Amino acid sequence: MTVQAPFSPPDPRDAGVPLRVTPLLALLGHVCVWLFVFSGFFVIREPSPYELLGVPVIGAAFLFGLTFPKPVIPVVALLSLYLISGFIGMTLASDPAAARFHVAVTAFLVGTSIFFACYCAREPIARIGAISTALQCGALLSALAGVAGYLNVAGTAETFTLFGRAKGTFQDPNVFGPFLVIAFVFAVYQVLSKPMRSWGFPMLVVGVCLAGILLSFSRASWGYLLLATALVAGLHYALTPHLAERIRILFLASLGMTGAVVGLLIALSVPDIRDQFLHRANLLNSYDAGELGRFGIQAIGFQMSLDHPFGLGTFRFRELLGLDPHNVYLNALMAHGWLGFFAYTTLILLTVQHLLKVILFHPPLRVVAVPVFSLFVGMAFMGLVIDTDRWRHFYLLLGLSWGMIAHSITRPYRDDRHANERQPTF
Repeated sequence: MTVQAPFSPPDPRDAGVPLRVTPLLALLGHVCVWLFVFSGFFVIREPSPYELLGVPVIGAAFLFGLTFPKPVIPVVALLSLYLISGFIGMTLASDPAAARFHVAVTAFLVGTSIFFACYCAREPIARIGAISTALQCGALLSALAGVAGYLNVAGTAETFTLFGRAKGTFQDPNVFGPFLVIAFVFAVYQVLSKPMRSWGFPMLVVGVCLAGILLSFSRASWGYLLLATALVAGLHYALTPHLAERIRILFLASLGMTGAVVGLLIALSVPDIRDQFLHRANLLNSYDAGELGRFGIQAIGFQMSLDHPFGLGTFRFRELLGLDPHNVYLNALMAHGWLGFFAYTTLILLTVQHLLKVILFHPPLRVVAVPVFSLFVGMAFMGLVIDTDRWRHFYLLLGLSWGMIAHSITRPYRDDRHANERQPTF
């Protein structure tokens, strides 16, 4: 029997119970998913539009035939272990009500990740392309709000800035910045891989998001930007077989870096921006160093984990040491215990490994796999200095990754030019 994947005609390679989806309903479904992703740019208050839209969209998708591809089972299992360990940590919390809400939000985000994996497994190139456009549109609005707030246009500083740093339509500059980086990297890849006539929108995203990232004064975002951009450009260069295309990539990369440096120098000519930039650009500030600084208490936390295999409990690290872990892996140890740490780190490593296989062995998917891989790896490293475990865009990237992974496993790439050749054995 066949199943109709949500919002699409049935595919004979899927198994299940057929449901009827008309073309109009299919279009409406895709529009709802687009709006769901787009709404992720507005998180000034919670519950945000992302949560309010997410529940009905995800529910409707499964109602109309969305199924779990078998390759998605590992991510579902690891995320389930992470949630189970979170429930254990919740029982150790000193504020059960706050802990329950925290775990409930985490459970919703886990659900979104599984949804995006199942949704994108069917048609990853088209669907991730649409999702990246939704992200870029949302990032444009958020970045413009952040820039306007920093310049106090129409008295918006109180709404769109925090401690002199742009936060746009988010609650924290350190979440605002990475969100813009995701849109920025997708746009950079479009510029590198597409002809000049299609550069209009991507170039707008690059310029506006770059301004927002700078004015967020988030060191983690700056590092994320450099690493993810270097990865996406380097991978695209390495995977391009034609010399002329490689020369084009080098030229565009050089032109882009020159433009970014010139733009930065112009921005730093403004005294307020220069002073804040120089303050934030230090690798170690006063609150980072020392025995009770951020890195000092992280060392204490890793030592404490040896005596607390089930963790300290939700929020207990902050209560005992006065600061959040600012390290997603330490946070997993403290709030979820060894089980949660194992599930989270295994999930990261497994995702990176399988994404790399997709890039190397499934060439058609590279158009979406290269930017998603670059962004996911960058976020995994950023987790060493900031808590990313409850970021909507982390779970979105995780879902996109496993959608591609599932597609590459269920529909492996076959080069028909060599189909009749004897395959080597090892």
